[in-house]
Amino acid sequence: MDGIDGERWSGPTPRVRGGHDKRGAAAMNNDQTRSDEDDSVDAFLADLRMLRDRHNPPRSFKGIAQTAGQRGKPTSHGSMHNVYRATDLPTESALRSYVVALAGRDAVEPWVTRRESLSQNTPGISESDREPAHAAFGQQPAEAPRSARRPGRWWWITAVAVLVLSNVTTGVVVAWSTQPAGSDTDSNSLLPATGTDPGTQPECLDDVVVAASSNEGQFLLKLLYSATCQSAWGKVDRTDNRGEGNTISLTAYRRADPEGPATQRAVEPDVQSAYTALIVREDAADRICVSGAVTVGAETIEASRPLCN
Repeated sequence: MDGIDGERWSGPTPRVRGGHDKRGAAAMNNDQTRSDEDDSVDAFLADLRMLRDRHNPPRSFKGIAQTAGQRGKPTSHGSMHNVYRATDLPTESALRSYVVALAGRDAVEPWVTRRESLSQNTPGISESDREPAHAAFGQQPAEAPRSARRPGRWWWITAVAVLVLSNVTTGVVVAWSTQPAGSDTDSNSLLPATGTDPGTQPECLDDVVVAASSNEGQFLLKLLYSATCQSAWGKVDRTDNRGEGNTISLTAYRRADPEGPATQRAVEPDVQSAYTALIVREDAADRICVSGAVTVGAETIEASRPLCN
């Protein structure tokens, strides 16, 4: 697994989400024989999560996407993240990529069949959300009788209705496009919470970058950022090899509220590296900063300045 700044991760093993209940066992054995009465969307999603959680540590979403591509179902790690965190049935395409990567080719069709059964029996999933049967089998839809295709005497009413609907649709599109970033509550619900250990979030480690860094002589101070998790955290790497008997201290905080509830502090003795818990950005204007220091005997050496993204 990639480390918290792109290096090999050597921190704590990520926690396994979910329990090994009967649903999990079914997923681990690729058992899709659950009766319609026993099955549900929640059970389906729990079994999907177990496909990943059975690995210790769980596969990274980037690794899942790479394996899916190697097995003929190319996808993105963001799509695999969305399948794992889904609260409703995923698309068939994303499901195929996720299952082929984690359970193999033979397991794909039973999962797709199960999804289709749930989509037909679950209220709130309309026919328009499903692939038409004729499309699935390469057939063309039956041609309508001529009488059904002949324009009605009130065709002009239909034309007016279409014009009104077009204007309404345009207004909806404009309203959607002008929403501020971060206003999508469904997307925000998938983010980790401020204060989470980034070492337990593989999706945050997949795309972590060093947003800012400074060489302070005895140590390197870094501000790390994950676009997938919309989160930042701080890290210090000692360069003097004098971790034993000394400490590293860091503070990550919102620039607009340095002493606010989101502030994260870490003090680690006898180590060469240390990092803070992450802070989730509230919006595009939210700037995260980090300051750090190390001790050498009785002397404390502080960073010359904070780093901000």
